[in-house]
Amino acid sequence: MGIQVRSSARAGKRRSAFVFRACVATCVLLSPFCEAPAAFPPPQRDAHAPKVERIHLQVIDSRDDHPLSGATVVLIYWQKNKAGIEKKEIDILTDENGKAQFEKIGADKFPVNVSAKGFRSCWRWLRIESLKTATRIQLERWAERSL
Repeated sequence: MGIQVRSSARAGKRRSAFVFRACVATCVLLSPFCEAPAAFPPPQRDAHAPKVERIHLQVIDSRDDHPLSGATVVLIYWQKNKAGIEKKEIDILTDENGKAQFEKIGADKFPVNVSAKGFRSCWRWLRIESLKTATRIQLERWAERSL
């Protein structure tokens, strides 16, 4: 029969490691509720950047460059309010020329999702400074089945 001896120093290390892990887990879980999370930094404005009053997009067929009318264009952005940050979506159907226009929003970078019947959806990030002229978005047709 052997005698077991436990060191109190080892238990102290375990306890401090547990407390450290608990603090990190708490910070991770509570971070979405912070007023200005790091995932959504405040927009920074460049004084010399050209001002964009409207956002112009044109949706075209990648096969023959014809405009796609009736395509759904969804612009997504985040807006700060009293409760925190709120996700906003604006969706517009393209006209007969495949064009969609949005009012200027308060973001420098935002995602756009474009979809049309018979075509693959397209999702991409756009920057305000790259929108001096109409941005063309090409949609690819779904593969046709050969029987």
